[in-house]
Amino acid sequence: MTHVLLLDSSARIPRSLSRRLTTEFFNLWRARRPEDRILRRDLARDPPPHVTEEWIAAAFVAAPEERSPGQRRALEASDRLIDEVLAADVIAIGTPMYNYGMPSTLKAWVDQVVRIGRTFSFDLARGDEPIEPIQTGKSLVVMTASGEGGPSGPNASLNHLDGHLAAALRLIGISYRHTMRIEYQEFDDERREAGVMGNRSNRHATSLGSDEGLEPERLLRLACGETHQGPGAKPLPPKRRDACLQSICPSRLLGVQPRRSGRPRDGPLADIGAPCRGSRI
Repeated sequence: MTHVLLLDSSARIPRSLSRRLTTEFFNLWRARRPEDRILRRDLARDPPPHVTEEWIAAAFVAAPEERSPGQRRALEASDRLIDEVLAADVIAIGTPMYNYGMPSTLKAWVDQVVRIGRTFSFDLARGDEPIEPIQTGKSLVVMTASGEGGPSGPNASLNHLDGHLAAALRLIGISYRHTMRIEYQEFDDERREAGVMGNRSNRHATSLGSDEGLEPERLLRLACGETHQGPGAKPLPPKRRDACLQSICPSRLLGVQPRRSGRPRDGPLADIGAPCRGSRI
């Protein structure tokens, strides 16, 4: 049985596009793997506390039994959130891009779960790279929505969301990363109507109506890079449908090795492949 931790972070509730993506992800995963355990956490409705001076002092006490009662209380929320992370095989995050980065609630969650002695170790004997995750092999699925173009647009250099998540969450054991995104929601042109969803190079960008629901069949077609989704579109053959589900559900968990980068593009953490395909980090 696979354990999935599914997070929402958008301050919007009914109008949120990233929440529409996480809802479809949940429905598709549940339909494909009903025996798996999915824990959903809403970071907007139940925001994690921010890191404080007492939190930092407590986190750096080497032996947990040496912490004072106040220090243990300061880490209670962190311990609870980290326990959820350590139990998860897959971490799926729905997030908008706010001011070119992540929402403060998601940043607070990252700060609570990336913690020395629990999710990563620090050893100066390792030289210039003293930090290593304690766990490895987890998969990360990031579902984003942005008003401007993300990695595929002319303002790609302003996207501090994807890189920040990839770099920070490596320290909680993320080895594979998958991305689904909706872009250009603030533009008054065809891109706004299309709600472009694509990868870094946008080679397989597929339109997603901003006023339409994300039916499971449409999301399956997006995962396969299918551009014909309107009336008259033929049903996906069973084998191709399974391949699409394996693209949405991290393929490593379904017995298929994810695609790996042939050469780095914009650094080792760059997204590669068609929408929803994974990269090894």
